[in-house]
Amino acid sequence: MQPGARLHVLPRRADELDLLAVDEAAFLLAVALAAQPPGEEVPSADRARLLQRLVEGRAGSGRDVARRARSVGVDLSRATLWAFHARGSLERLDRAGIDALVDGPRALVAIRGDADPRAIARDLIRRGGVTAVGLDSRGGEPWQIKEALAGAERACLVAAAAGPPVRLGGELGALASVARDALAGQRIESRFDDAGLRTVEALVAAGWSKSAAARSLGIARQRVYERLASLSARHDLDFDRPQTRVELALEVWAARMGELHDRPTLPR
Repeated sequence: MQPGARLHVLPRRADELDLLAVDEAAFLLAVALAAQPPGEEVPSADRARLLQRLVEGRAGSGRDVARRARSVGVDLSRATLWAFHARGSLERLDRAGIDALVDGPRALVAIRGDADPRAIARDLIRRGGVTAVGLDSRGGEPWQIKEALAGAERACLVAAAAGPPVRLGGELGALASVARDALAGQRIESRFDDAGLRTVEALVAAGWSKSAAARSLGIARQRVYERLASLSARHDLDFDRPQTRVELALEVWAARMGELHDRPTLPR
């Protein structure tokens, strides 16, 4: 039954039929309201299905999105819509009472007032359950929401591979295309063997500090210099050139993103 009520205009002096009409209207309204389950009782699967439709771009207009969200107990009106994508489950958003459509590692969140999506993402990481979060916001139309959800997924992959743990989809630079390729299943094969890749990855993570990379690898600093000399001779690389460092960082992150994409975000 759809919620609704009847309006019965009474004369100055109501007769018995008027009173019966009022009683009937009150009864119908009570039944209609009782038929609407509280938001927390709406199966999360319904919200997940709606979010999946948004990912696929099958949601009509912006008004349709808001209407369908209301039907599953989520108010997306009068808010800025932010897409979240995490390494881990975002179910804590539901438990926190935030208006959000949640489906495992992805969510569409209504941000109002002075709420900060970055702060929410950092709090999710601090509380555990997720290790990296990507964020994006494009607008309230279905095609914009679809793009934001895709952007958040790319940002999450970059955050997990290269840090920091919270990234915005619009601030990825060259890493956006690397993440897009990784998510599409394209792989950039590293020129290095496993030991060489670990060495370069440690240097990239340490900002090319040999001492910090050595501590990360658990080896002496001199051993890092020896590995670099070997890699330089084998691959004709000058590790001190800024351009070489940029290229190697992209190569390392591309390899890391490929590994992360192959690894399930949530336990199966």
